[in-house]
Amino acid sequence: MFPWDGALKSVRSTDAYSKKDVETILRKATSLGLDVIPLVQTFGHLEWILKYEKFRRFRENDKYPQVICIGDQEAVKFVKEAVRQVAVVHKPFGLKYFHIGADEAFEVCY
Repeated sequence: MFPWDGALKSVRSTDAYSKKDVETILRKATSLGLDVIPLVQTFGHLEWILKYEKFRRFRENDKYPQVICIGDQEAVKFVKEAVRQVAVVHKPFGLKYFHIGADEAFEVCY
């Protein structure tokens, strides 16, 4: 699990990797000629953050904590922040690709 910081620190798992751990993994992968493709979910599969009361208002449908309301600019802002944080850690190790998920967002435009 990623070591979220700043605005996302409150959703960081207690057993998350440290930034140093992530860098160690990336360094080893790079030394073996492997490309690590980071993933940050952008539409669906966002229960990791939308399950918290603090972020509940960003749900597309209040009953389901999986899908973000893409029309809410504040909600989009926190997704962009997640992408930014992951990219910053990966970039020094030759970030070529970035997986944005964007699947199973069944409640969009609910």
